[in-house]
Amino acid sequence: MLARRLMLTVAVTVAFLGAPALAGKLTNPSFETVSGGDARAPQLLLNDIDWMKLSDGVPGGDGNPYVADNGVTNNNDFLPASSIANWTVLDVVDWVSDGYWTAQDGDRSVDLSGSAPGGLYQAFDTSERDTGDPTKRPIYAVEFYLSGNPGPNDTNLGGQGGIRTIEILVGDGTPTINSVAENDVTFSGAFGTILHTTRTFDTDSLVPDIPDPAHDDPIPDMGWQQILGIQFELPDNALTELTVLFRSLDNTPYGPAIDDADVEFTGFTPEPGTMSLLLLGGVAALARRRRRS
Repeated sequence: MLARRLMLTVAVTVAFLGAPALAGKLTNPSFETVSGGDARAPQLLLNDIDWMKLSDGVPGGDGNPYVADNGVTNNNDFLPASSIANWTVLDVVDWVSDGYWTAQDGDRSVDLSGSAPGGLYQAFDTSERDTGDPTKRPIYAVEFYLSGNPGPNDTNLGGQGGIRTIEILVGDGTPTINSVAENDVTFSGAFGTILHTTRTFDTDSLVPDIPDPAHDDPIPDMGWQQILGIQFELPDNALTELTVLFRSLDNTPYGPAIDDADVEFTGFTPEPGTMSLLLLGGVAALARRRRRS
C-alpha cells in the first residue's frame, strides 16, 4: 500500500513540475482559410461544390471557374498544392466541404486520398526554452480528429473492408513521400524523422449515411474521433522549427479524413535528477518503515 502511495506521489509531483496551459502551434488547423494562390479555391462551398482535388503536380492556377456539378465532375480538375492557407499538399488530396460530409470544425476537412494517396504538412515553431535550465527540452503533442471517406471497398457496399489508415510524422525539414509504404518518408533536415505513428478508422460504421450516387445528400455524421496524446520531444535545443505531416496509407481514392489538426506545446522534460531524487526519497521512507516494524 505504501509503495502504491509512493508511486502516486511521484506521478503527481512530476506532473506538477511541468505542463503549462496548452498552446496550439499550427495555423489554419481546420483547413478553413483559402490561400490567394488560385481564384477557383473560394468557390468551394460558395457554388455548392462538394470537394476539390489539390495536387503538388499542378502549377499555379489558371483562374478558370471550377466545374460546379455538386461533386460529380469537379474532381476532374485540380488546384495547386498551396490552396489551403499555411498547408502544403504532397501528391493529391480532396478538400471537402459540408456539401459532401459534415466537418468536425467549421465547414471544411480533408480526405488524404484524392485520386491516389496523398498528404499535407505544415512547419511549426519550436523555440520554447526553459530559461532556468537550458538542458531541458520542450515536449509537444499532436492532436486531430479522424474519420474516413466511405467508398466501394466498405464491407456493407460489397467490398473487403472499410479501414482507413493515417500516418502521422514529425521531422526536421521538408518532407518527401517516397512510396505508399509506412514510414517511407524523407525529411530534408539533419535530424530526419522524429516521430512516426499510425491510427485507423473503420468507415463501416458510416454506411447508413453514405450519400446517393449523385452526391445530393451529404453525410450528416462522420463519427469524428478525437486523437490526443501523440507526444514527442525536441531532439536538440538548437532546433527552432519542425514539420508535421499527415498522410494516407490507403492506395485508393477513399482515404482517412482529418480535421482540426494541431500541435501543442505541453511542457519540458523533467530535470535529470528529479525522478531519481523522488524515487530515492521514497525508497528511504520505505526502508525506515520496515526498520520500525
